[in-house]
Amino acid sequence: MDNGFHLIRAVFFALLLLFNLLTLGFSAWNINLLSKTDLGSSATASFVLFESCLLLVCIAMGFLESFIPTARTSNILVECAWTVTLSLFQLGAAISATMNGPPLLCRSPSNDQLCTASSLLVPSIWLSCVISFAYFFTFFITVLAHRIAVANIWAETVYSVSWFDIGPAHPRIQIQKGDSFWERESIRSHIHGASFSDIESAKGIFETVEVTAPWAKDVPLKRGVDAPFSLSSTRNTPATSPAFTSKTLPPIPSFRLSTPRGTFSPSRFVERFRESRVLSRAETPTQFGRHLVRDNAPFPSAVVDHDQPIPKPRGCEWVRADALKSPV
Repeated sequence: MDNGFHLIRAVFFALLLLFNLLTLGFSAWNINLLSKTDLGSSATASFVLFESCLLLVCIAMGFLESFIPTARTSNILVECAWTVTLSLFQLGAAISATMNGPPLLCRSPSNDQLCTASSLLVPSIWLSCVISFAYFFTFFITVLAHRIAVANIWAETVYSVSWFDIGPAHPRIQIQKGDSFWERESIRSHIHGASFSDIESAKGIFETVEVTAPWAKDVPLKRGVDAPFSLSSTRNTPATSPAFTSKTLPPIPSFRLSTPRGTFSPSRFVERFRESRVLSRAETPTQFGRHLVRDNAPFPSAVVDHDQPIPKPRGCEWVRADALKSPV
C-alpha cells in the first residue's frame, strides 16, 4: 500500500463491501418475508441477492494479490470488465426495487415488516450502485492516463503498475547537468537572491567566492608624483621643442572676391536650385545673406544715409518722440 492509488482503491472497495453486505441482508430478509405471504418470492430481491454475492467474490479476488503476489488475480482489463458489468446490474436492480418495492408492498397495513424490508433495500442498493460507477470511472480514467507511460497496460495487474509515479523527464527535454560558467553564475545569483534578507549569514559565501588577481599589487601611488602619472622634466613642451620652432606656418591664402554678377563662371555645372534662392556658387560680401531677405520685407534691406532717420516703411504706425513732445 505504498501508492496513493492503492489506498483510494481500498477505500472504494471497503465502501462497496459495507453497502453490499447491507444490500445482501435486506434482500435476504425481503425474500424470507415474501415466502410467508401469498405474493411468493420476488424476482428483484433474488437478483439483488445473486448480484451481491458475485460482487463479494470479485472484491475478494481484487484483494487477493495484495496478500499473494504470485496470484495475479487483479488484472486491469478484467477488473474494468467486472466493475462496469456489476455496476449495470446494480443500476437495473435499483430501478426494479424502486418500482416494485415500497409502492406495491406498503399498501396493506398488515405488511409492515415487508414494507420496512423493501424500504431499506432501495437506498442501500442505490448507494452501492453509485459507488460502483464512481470506482469504475475513476479506475478507467486512471488507466487511460497511464496508457502512454506504460506499454501494454491492459495486460498488467493493478499492483504491477507504478501509479502516478513521476519518473525522469524525456531525454529530449531533460537538461544535461554540467559544471559550466553560466550554471555557476546562476547558482550564485540564486544564493544571493535567497540570502538577500540575511546579509550577515551570507557574508562568508561571497567572501570565499571572490579571488583577488595575483598580478594586482596593493601599492599606494601618488597622482602627479609617481609613475605613470609623473611628468618627465627632460620632456620638451610643444612650444619649446626644436621641431616646433624650426617649422614655419604656411602662407595665408589671399582673399579673392568671386566673379562679378555679369561674368559667367567657367564651370558648366553651376546652377540655381529649383525651389530655393540660394545660389550654388559663392557670393560676394555685398550679396551675402541677400537670399534670406524677402522682397516684400517691411524694412529696407540697405541704409541709404546713416545720418538720416530710418524711413518709415509702408503701413508703419511708429510715432516720432519729438512729435509728442509738448512745447515748453
